[in-house]
Amino acid sequence: EVGPVVERRRFAGYGPKGELLDGAKSGNPDANVPYTDFELKVERIIKDDGSVASDKPIILRMAGEATPETKRLTASSSYPFSYTGDRYLFLLTHEPDGIAYGFNYGPWSRLIVDDKNLLRISDNYQQFLKLNGISPITLEAFIALISK
Repeated sequence: EVGPVVERRRFAGYGPKGELLDGAKSGNPDANVPYTDFELKVERIIKDDGSVASDKPIILRMAGEATPETKRLTASSSYPFSYTGDRYLFLLTHEPDGIAYGFNYGPWSRLIVDDKNLLRISDNYQQFLKLNGISPITLEAFIALISK
């Protein structure tokens, strides 16, 4: 589940050591990129890089600002923004700073588990996930496939 907002900032990308470059100080003309960091509330772990087991907070970083206006503008887009309280199966990758996680494949990395336990892509079409020729696929079948 997407938890509370931890931080909102503007940045200019990542530096050579993976550090966030502060938007205001970078001198980069495209330095006004907003992002929002959310703490995730973990319900179940399928695969772990060690961060979850170490009890560190899992931070999800999304480009953009978590505002009512962003929610309205992205609700029917191909990549709706995430908000506190949203529930998904997340497939995350580390951001270069090593602090936060992001989506490696956009809405394909944030899957909806519907009321029949079937996985759907979290875009405006919400198609069933297809994996190894299987569609629709249940959460349990997905876990079995990636646990091999």
